[in-house]
Amino acid sequence: MNPPPRSNAKKWLFRIGALLLGLLPFVVLEVTLTAMGVGDAPPVDEDPYVSFAELRPLFYLEQDKGVYRTSAWRTPAFAADRFDAVKPAGEFRVFCLGGSTVQGRPFSIDTSFTTWLELALNAGDASRRARVINCGGISYASYRLVPILREVLDYQPDLIIVYTGHNEFLEDRTYANIKALPDVALETTGRATQLRTIRLLRSWLASDRPRRDDDAADRSVMPPDVKAKLDEGLEQYTRDVEWRRGIIEHYRVNIRRMVDLCDARGVPIVLCDPACNLRDCPPFKSQPTDGLDDPTRAQVASLVAEARDASSVAPRSAVAALESAVKLDPDNAALWYELGEACDAAGMIDRAAEAYNHAKECDICPLRAIDAFGQAVRDAISSTDAIYVDARGVLSKQCRDGIPGNEMFIDHVHPSIHGHKLLAAEIARVLDTHHVVTLSSDWRQRAEAAWATHEVSLPPLYYEKGMLNLKQLNTWARHRRSSSNAGVSAAPPGPNETP
Repeated sequence: MNPPPRSNAKKWLFRIGALLLGLLPFVVLEVTLTAMGVGDAPPVDEDPYVSFAELRPLFYLEQDKGVYRTSAWRTPAFAADRFDAVKPAGEFRVFCLGGSTVQGRPFSIDTSFTTWLELALNAGDASRRARVINCGGISYASYRLVPILREVLDYQPDLIIVYTGHNEFLEDRTYANIKALPDVALETTGRATQLRTIRLLRSWLASDRPRRDDDAADRSVMPPDVKAKLDEGLEQYTRDVEWRRGIIEHYRVNIRRMVDLCDARGVPIVLCDPACNLRDCPPFKSQPTDGLDDPTRAQVASLVAEARDASSVAPRSAVAALESAVKLDPDNAALWYELGEACDAAGMIDRAAEAYNHAKECDICPLRAIDAFGQAVRDAISSTDAIYVDARGVLSKQCRDGIPGNEMFIDHVHPSIHGHKLLAAEIARVLDTHHVVTLSSDWRQRAEAAWATHEVSLPPLYYEKGMLNLKQLNTWARHRRSSSNAGVSAAPPGPNETP
């Protein structure tokens, strides 16, 4: 007599049980490796997407004075800084890595948040001397910061701070391997590489593999100095979904590599969610959504004209017209920015904030950190011991309606001097909360006093040079925008024009 057939439920339970039984050895191995601390170090020390034609150190040793100084060949991009070769007893040594925001542009490191942080830490904890070294390189992206991090980890740091994300789209490189993978595969691969079993296996494979001259054949070779696409004009930027996708994945990899490098050396790392100007910064380049036909373009133009006619007398009617326009042309950055302005005028603050952010996200020339970078930082925080600083939130709270604008920024990404102080105060507070430092109960008042003394000590020429830098930057930005608008009328940029 044949046995009764199994029910579907029992069949599925049997299959799930068999699958779990097959995975059990891997789970046991992963738990064992975690308990033993095996697999902590990053499995691959090289950037999987780019290599460098030449790598020279950021700092050089001045032996007769016993100090490390910023190398002369780096000074076009980095401001001069120094620190003792032999770390003094009781020194709390911090290296801060990033781009021009870290450097304090358009001024310099004397009014960067790194200096305000050093003053705050010393004012709030007299038991040790804080020394914060500025490693902010103009136009430096995350992939250029990883080699610098490797270097400074040899200089006995007690803490690493990373503030990066605005420069990821500046240099051209290719991502052939990423383009060949679907999004699901990228996500699965990214999560799998966090497993210690996978890390250990990859480490063994890398150590056994002979070194070949063509190991970097699939990687873009970057020059020693930054070569920005933007220097050749905005026309170098076009909508490229695959390139954007590769840059996002590369940024995620670099953030995780930096966390892993610090973790392997037992050095705490702070990751800052980069902030930018939304309300008072139009997108740098805009173009219509791909594939729009002529009738749709004409309809969008008609809606924009309708909105502009209604803006002064019926703000909400202007908003309604622009809402209809962005539904027809959803990838047009200039159109989103105009919607943000209309919502602002109509008192629709939440929608204004969303529209301004959409304008930033759709910018064909992304000179402001996109949302995916902030998410990459938060993802790294959630799965590691890295410390999070919400720079975006801190500065936004000080702006009208919570929308970041000129109250805290002097251009598209660089905070005002006051904004730098607020960033420093937030970093100090977070470090105290995480017991990385121990500050007195009145540390903020002491910090404010130290800041005031430092600020008045700076010569007038310091501020004059900063304002000259800002003027040159604004002139450059206007030139880039005007050169990309050749032949466009002087009227405000429309939905099919470059702002």
